[in-house]
Amino acid sequence: MKAPVAKGYAPSSVPGKVITQSTIVPSASVPPDLVDAFTRVHAVLDRGSPLLEQAVVAAFIADGHMARHVRRMRTVYAERQAALVEAARSELAGFLELVPAEAGVHLLGWLPTGVNDRQVADQATRHGVETRPLSDFRVADSARGGLLLGYAAYPPEAIRTGVRTLADAAGAATRAATQAASRRRALRACGGAGRPSR
Repeated sequence: MKAPVAKGYAPSSVPGKVITQSTIVPSASVPPDLVDAFTRVHAVLDRGSPLLEQAVVAAFIADGHMARHVRRMRTVYAERQAALVEAARSELAGFLELVPAEAGVHLLGWLPTGVNDRQVADQATRHGVETRPLSDFRVADSARGGLLLGYAAYPPEAIRTGVRTLADAAGAATRAATQAASRRRALRACGGAGRPSR
């Protein structure tokens, strides 16, 4: 059974926005016991919906412009995702296992077991590529890290350039991790007391 819908103003209550907040009549699906509370909050926060903008959006949708836009963007995003997957397979083979997705505008790339995704993301940022480590979204530690890579805002050539830069960052992160591991082994070899002699 569907829960009754109560209109709400909070942007977080509107999943999957495609058009700006001011042109949407926000809504939220809430459990029946919360409908009255949501309705009262709505009455306080929303003193009037933008009627002209709503009429324009309704005409935009009714005339098929929205459907055409969504179809066009699906094609654009599919092309950009394909560019990301192809570039990652070419430039990051053995380091980043990219998983294609049917929906969304981000892909998850799995790193080899033991590679610290935060260190790789930090190196990527130093090289000018923004990515999010999967560990930012976890509650518990995991042996395998990953990177969240966005592609929707970039044309294919920029994606290919970004992946080449990410490959450079991955190499830097790997070298830094190898050096740190060597230092730890050297410290253990000398009993952990002070620095090893050169």
